[in-house]
Formats: sequence, structure tokens, C-alpha cells
Amino acid sequence: MSILGKPKRKKSILVFGGGSTLGKEVVSQFSEAGWRVYTLDYYDASVECGGVNGCALPRDSYTPVSLALPAAAPARIQAEIAKKCLDSSCAEKFDVVLNATLGFTTAGLNDKDLFETMEYMYRTSVESSLVTAKLASGFMAEGGLLLFVGSVAALPGTHAPSMLGFGAAKASVHQMVRLLAGSVGNDLPERSSVAAIVPEVLDTPLHRSMNSGEAGANWTPCDVVASKLLEWAQKRRGASPECFTSIHCYITG
Repeated sequence: MSILGKPKRKKSILVFGGGSTLGKEVVSQFSEAGWRVYTLDYYDASVECGGVNGCALPRDSYTPVSLALPAAAPARIQAEIAKKCLDSSCAEKFDVVLNATLGFTTAGLNDKDLFETMEYMYRTSVESSLVTAKLASGFMAEGGLLLFVGSVAALPGTHAPSMLGFGAAKASVHQMVRLLAGSVGNDLPERSSVAAIVPEVLDTPLHRSMNSGEAGANWTPCDVVASKLLEWAQKRRGASPECFTSIHCYITG
């Protein structure tokens, strides 16, 4: 309660990819910290995330709200569906908007599934980031924090020819962050910050399945990432995110 006796406004976060390994950690930790949590994901992941399916609010303010999207819908339709749901269920702006979708594939120039992997990575990384940014333009509060997930594989000097689609998609996300930073005060709310974490490898079940079930020495657990994101968000006003172990911070804005 405030000193005037009025309830203190509950901070809120919108997470696109709430059913991913990272997304679930973010949903869990932000919910436990007392944040109002909205998740946005595709039908199957939305059910896995444990939220409610559709646009209706839960009866209490502690249950994450899960907005479900059709997986095959074009980005424009995803944004329109999400906007309609948020218009009907959100009374306040979000303090943090995060794209936590985690697509990963490997393919080199001569692999037979090169084009399929490129399309998959474009859809899961670039389109989802564009939808996230579009929603932030209308639903993020002034001074808010807009976050994305990039990759070391997309940084200059990285040589990973078997990750052509993955690297190209993540490089697009990095460039999107640069461009969005220039939109602060125009298309994005005043005093907003735009940032991307750039991990070497996130410790997820998929990555472990491709590594004999083990985590690599340079991998970062998703609960560690979620904890750091919560720390950034809690002290957001007047503070910039900082780098931490095995995560390169690609900050702008």
C-alpha cells in the first residue's frame, strides 16, 4: 500500500514465447516477485506454459495470463490477434516486453534442408521479434524495457558455417535492436530502452539433446538469465543492464 492508502500499482511484463525454456523461467520468477505476467505463444506452447487459453483474465492478479496464437498465422495476423486480446484484458501498460522465443536449427550451404531451416529461423526469431516490437509500440509504458534474445553466432568474427540460417536470423535481430533504439520517443514510448542478451549457448533440453545430454562449460542456465532480467527490470528506472557470465550484452537505446 502507498502512504495514501491506495494500492501500489503492480508492475507487469509481456513475454512472447512464455512456453519456451527461457520463457517459463521468466514467467515463474517474475510471478514470484509479484509482477503481473502476460504470456504470448502458440497454441501448444501456451497450454504447456500453464496459463489460461484465450483472452479472458484469471480471477486473481497472480495467475499468468496466456494469450494463444495460431502457429501458422502470418506475423501481421499474430500481431492483430494479440492486440485484440491485450486491448480487452490490459488496463495498464507493460513495464517490460520480452521476446523469449527460442528457435534453433543447424544447416550449411550444401545441406538439403537449408531453405527450410532458414524459413524456420526467420519465423521463430525475426517475425516473433517484429511482433514483439509492434506490441511494445502500443502497450509498453514510458521508460519501459524492450528485450530480445540474440546470439554470439551472429557477432562479427564468428565462424560457424553450419549455422547459416540461425546466424542470419539472429544477425537480423541484432540489427532490429539498433533500429528500434532510434524509434524511442517516436514509435516507441519516451525514455524506453531496447536491448538484446547475446548468449553463447542457453542451457535448454533441446541443446542438451544435441550434446549427449550434457551442458557445455560455456552454457548459461535459463534460470540465471531470468534472474538477471528480473534484476534489471526491478532497478530499471535510471539504470542500464549490465553484462554477466557467458552472456554478452548487446545494449542500445
